[in-house]
Amino acid sequence: MPVGSHAAGLNQSQWRSDLGLLNTGSGTANVEITFHGLSADYGSTTYVPSGVQSILIDVVGQFAVEGSGALEVVSNQPVTVTSRIYNQVSSDASCYPDGTQGQGVATWVPDQLRSSSSSSSGISPLRCPAMVNAS
Repeated sequence: MPVGSHAAGLNQSQWRSDLGLLNTGSGTANVEITFHGLSADYGSTTYVPSGVQSILIDVVGQFAVEGSGALEVVSNQPVTVTSRIYNQVSSDASCYPDGTQGQGVATWVPDQLRSSSSSSSGISPLRCPAMVNAS
């Protein structure tokens, strides 16, 4: 994903990114997620059973960092990756208190996302569709 955020914006906006991982493979997916921030890279691994979708809410915040950067997703099973970037509305806002305002991102089937190269671990990198933030 070109951008993932856990960051404050103008007028008390709080930008967040959720990540959806649907394992369409026959085995448990070992999914490596890397947040490429401005000053460092942060990584974690999650496991998604076959036929299950996992939603990682505020995925960048799960790295305990503030900011925006790219998110890289690598899996050993075919996975469908979806994402959503949104503004978390404050509880005292006059419009949609405690709600969210954002957009989803369409996904492609895993074969379209799979790159021609594999990492040293044998896990094939996936290229995610671009996120577009209309302003």
